[in-house]
Amino acid sequence: MVDYYITSNYVQTGDPTQDFAVLKLSTYLGKNIGDVVGYLPLRQVSSIQGTSAKLYGYPGDKIEQYNEVSQWGMTGSISKETNELAFYQIDTYNGQSGSSLLNSSNEIIAVHRGSFSVNGTTYNGGPKMIKPVYDFIRAAMLN
Repeated sequence: MVDYYITSNYVQTGDPTQDFAVLKLSTYLGKNIGDVVGYLPLRQVSSIQGTSAKLYGYPGDKIEQYNEVSQWGMTGSISKETNELAFYQIDTYNGQSGSSLLNSSNEIIAVHRGSFSVNGTTYNGGPKMIKPVYDFIRAAMLN
């Protein structure tokens, strides 16, 4: 890793609406990681409730269960939302925070953070790819 980018507000407050980071990785044999494995596009969103979504990651319980690191994918839909956060009942576990939440076109529409309690119901969720998040990530990618 060469550098990382996080919002100063998140550093100061831990605001869950800004719980995301951009990592800048070093090149390998003169190539960026996206040149080798590809990349997923960002999709600026506003309202995404009801949207089908999928999330891929490395859940810690599977590492314990199978004694190896392996990628798992889960699907569901956005159950609730605020202006800044998406909530869903897609099964996740520790170790998946920071995973991209994808729409059916494999565009990043949110970043998985973890569990939230909303009016007594537990959901998984994270910051939506609203304009300020989108702009921050795009600017970090250009650095």
